[in-house]
Amino acid sequence: MISLTGRRQADGTWKHRPWRLKASILFVAVLAVAFGAAAHGAWVSQRSGKGYELRGVWGTSCSDVFAVGTGGVILHYDGSDWTAMPSGTTNDLEDVWGTGRSNVFAVGAEGTILHYDGTSWSPMEVESSGLFLAVWGTGPTNVVAVGGAAGGMGGLGVAYRYDGRTWVESKTTGGYSATGVWGSARDGTYVIFTNGRLFLHFDGTEWVTMPPIPCKRPPTDIWGTSRADMFMVGGMGKGEIRHYDGAKWTRMDDDTLPVLESVWGVGSSDVYAVGVAGTIVHYDGASWTTMESGTEATLKAVWAASANCVFAVGEGGTVLYYGGS
Repeated sequence: MISLTGRRQADGTWKHRPWRLKASILFVAVLAVAFGAAAHGAWVSQRSGKGYELRGVWGTSCSDVFAVGTGGVILHYDGSDWTAMPSGTTNDLEDVWGTGRSNVFAVGAEGTILHYDGTSWSPMEVESSGLFLAVWGTGPTNVVAVGGAAGGMGGLGVAYRYDGRTWVESKTTGGYSATGVWGSARDGTYVIFTNGRLFLHFDGTEWVTMPPIPCKRPPTDIWGTSRADMFMVGGMGKGEIRHYDGAKWTRMDDDTLPVLESVWGVGSSDVYAVGVAGTIVHYDGASWTTMESGTEATLKAVWAASANCVFAVGEGGTVLYYGGS
């Protein structure tokens, strides 16, 4: 409520000072605009408290979000603040995913796979010294970590599956590092490789080669809603977006985008992709449009809890939040 100010006149009436009212209204209007923008319609920077490069982000809700990055950094967001969590490693972490707040996996360099049980992070036993670049699963007893054998990005592609007890190498026909993995309990698991041509599907028994991706540049990430609705992003020099309808890949970009690093959505008509120089693009089911991010930092990962809760992370500890339009 705005209070009117003034002084009492000789006849007992009040003479109000309208400028005070105008100033108060102006002040409230400024606050409304500022806080309205922070809540809806714009990407807002959040303080992570760390200068590491954040490379992966995932959560169970808007108040339970994990981010991982270089130097073994793991951050957690509780809906108000980002805080550091002891990871027990200094190896770079590339991705994070889970089935719930007490069953979260983080993967990275030197064969590192960490597990969070709701209380603390601990290392998991894996017979690998390679670089894990991505992790995804269809449930607690079917989690897949993919990447490259020892030697980094140029190493032979590898995939390890977790059955709820142990991690076992799952033989693929990948000749280059696997950079992205996505799937569902109904559709199985899909993996893309840096050579930009190989696209594999795991049906629960074996890896099956799918139609090659006709991309001109290396893919970096994949996400979808079903086997007939998948998005791939990537690039080298320029960015690239492709869509798979269950039968063929179709190009969606116009060859003007910067390199894209990550893609995630909440539905077929609500998809986000992020990349170098603070690039954020959004797909509404008809076309991709560029969004103002407010940063020039490279954004390495994006994740959405809902249409009104999207996070992007990247260089220098950058964390951006979008509260919807």
